[in-house]
Amino acid sequence: MTKFLQDLKASRHYTFLYVSVWKIVCFFLTMLLGIHSQPETIDDVGKLFDMFDLSFSQRNINVTVRTMFTDILKKILCLKVQQ
Repeated sequence: MTKFLQDLKASRHYTFLYVSVWKIVCFFLTMLLGIHSQPETIDDVGKLFDMFDLSFSQRNINVTVRTMFTDILKKILCLKVQQ
C-alpha cells in the first residue's frame, strides 16, 4: 500500500485528486455568494435544497423504439394508399 501511495504522489492523479475537490468547493462557494448578493431573487439559501428530493425522485419516461423496417413498411403502405 505504501508503494502505491508513493507512486500516486509521483503521478498527476495525486494533484487531480485535490484540484477536483478544490474546484467543487470554489464553485459551491461562488454560487452561495452570488445568491447572497441578490436577495430579491432568492430570499433564503435553504430554498436551493427545498426540491432536492423531487429532483432525484423516480420518473416515468416513455421510450419509443423505431426500426428501419417499421419506417420502410409505413412508406410502402402510404405508397399503396396514395395510388
